[in-house]
Amino acid sequence: MRLVIYLTAAADIFLALYGIASLSFFLRKKERKLSCDKEEKRRYAILTAARNEENVIDDLLDALDKQDYPKELYDVYVIVNNCTDDTENVARSFGAKIIEDDPSIDCKAAALYFAFNRLKKESYDAYIIFDADNVPDKDFLSQINKVYGEDAKIIQGKRCGTKAQTSWVASCYRIYYAFQNSGFNAPRTQSGLSASLNGSGWLVDKKLIEEKGFDCTSITEDFEYTILMALEDERVIYCEKAKTCDEFPEDLKTSMLQRKRWSFGMVQCMRRYERMLIEKGTDVCFDLSLVNLIPAVAMIAGIASLTNYIFFKKIPFLLYILVVMTVYWLILSVSALFAVSNNDDDVFREMKGILAFPLFIISWYPSMIFAFFKKDYRWVPIEHKHIEDIKYRK
Repeated sequence: MRLVIYLTAAADIFLALYGIASLSFFLRKKERKLSCDKEEKRRYAILTAARNEENVIDDLLDALDKQDYPKELYDVYVIVNNCTDDTENVARSFGAKIIEDDPSIDCKAAALYFAFNRLKKESYDAYIIFDADNVPDKDFLSQINKVYGEDAKIIQGKRCGTKAQTSWVASCYRIYYAFQNSGFNAPRTQSGLSASLNGSGWLVDKKLIEEKGFDCTSITEDFEYTILMALEDERVIYCEKAKTCDEFPEDLKTSMLQRKRWSFGMVQCMRRYERMLIEKGTDVCFDLSLVNLIPAVAMIAGIASLTNYIFFKKIPFLLYILVVMTVYWLILSVSALFAVSNNDDDVFREMKGILAFPLFIISWYPSMIFAFFKKDYRWVPIEHKHIEDIKYRK
């Protein structure tokens, strides 16, 4: 029985310290100069892997066409992946170049790998990756170009959500990415650790791809590539001024489907790379090894807490659940409030997301359970809908 107590205490202390550390970063305003002393205009290949995205890809392509960066220094490529709609024709109408990938390709990582190989003889300095439902700010390329250099070969931009989406689920996503931006990526960049790639709005040096490869096979290629590059002594740099607006799931069912994929990919990375990260022994790898453990620690904390009650119950079960959930709700809601305030968002507009954020996080548990006990998982596309005023954002 002591083992249960020790497991519960260890897991809770790990999560508490991790949460306190992340929350403390919201209170820090210290900034570190990231831009190069001598700005050089580089050439970019902008890549978007798209499968049946005719409803949303026009917003992305329109935003890319209106960048305040010299048009002769960037090309837009749409990787058409098993499309059965009008995605290709929409892309061509905006002047995008088309890469038709192999029909057997069934995930984003493989589509990007295919495109990198196709473009390796082209004279670009770096690749920039977007999802089809993104809308980057007009100065995205200019801002990321200021940071890109010898010490910043992999760069993650800031991801935001559109205010056009008003559901509590979309609001929780905006809060989640506020945590990701200000509580994870920014402080790690400032402290010399590695930020994490999170799907879209990121840059990677073309020579780095050619030298180190892009051997991602998990279902979360962004986090896996972060780990692979850490093992090669490369780190991800966060660029707050390079902003991208996203369309987030509006309902819990779609959100659960997406987070099931995220959870499965995290568990894949934990199983494959945890030992390698620890053995590498660098500060960056040790930090990522702790991040890698979060799904497992969260599972242990939940199971051990219930087991602890079963064997040592001294209060009624309903009272126990009420106390635990009240403390849990207060901690996460206050944390969400800090995240929204730090992101300069309207607290009242996001209030339903702030109050529902604990539910959003706890709803991750079924996905984590699935990830630990499922041996294989196939990528399932998420349907994107056109958001009329997606360009109206903070």
